[in-house]
Amino acid sequence: MKQSIVLILGLLMGYFLIKKLLFAPPKKKNKQGFRKRYEARKKEKLNARDESLHQDG
Repeated sequence: MKQSIVLILGLLMGYFLIKKLLFAPPKKKNKQGFRKRYEARKKEKLNARDESLHQDG
């Protein structure tokens, strides 16, 4: 009796973990993080380019 309850609970927990991790990854968070990093990199490149132009002139 006790083993079957533990088995059912384990299967349910495994099902929800797999469902959450594999079939519904947190896309929004990753995209926002990626977007922020991309924008920051873009700004750094622009700033570096501006600085190099000022040094030449």
